Amino acid sequence: MIQYKFRIWDLSSRLLIYPLTIEFTQEGDVASYRYLDTHGKLKTDWTTAGGITQCTGIKDKNGKEIYEGDIIGISCGERATVKWSDFNYDEYGTYVECWMVNDSSLSDLDWNSTFTFAVIGNIYENQNLMENENEN
Repeated sequence: MIQYKFRIWDLSSRLLIYPLTIEFTQEGDVASYRYLDTHGKLKTDWTTAGGITQCTGIKDKNGKEIYEGDIIGISCGERATVKWSDFNYDEYGTYVECWMVNDSSLSDLDWNSTFTFAVIGNIYENQNLMENENEN
């Protein structure tokens, strides 16, 4: 059975929260979420979700789960942001939606033994990592 995992950027605490449950509005926005605080107490938050990202199901070279919005460092020296996007799958123009890193499928990068990659930050807490990359 597939287990979907999400995390939420909490605007008030400016922390990434790993919720136990998420409730959505009819429009698809986050209405509320429940999580355990640092003391193990169950909390419910109604309004401060700034962004929600999904786990890709792939782990980096250190065994850390990779989420949408993570910034990864690739052994070839590049940095990239993980995102959900269209991918040109083959020479016939077949497109699929998948987790992407730059112009490559994350799963292709995962299976390619030439490169290793590690999560070095995320778009919420470490925006400067990609700003520096874009200057090169």
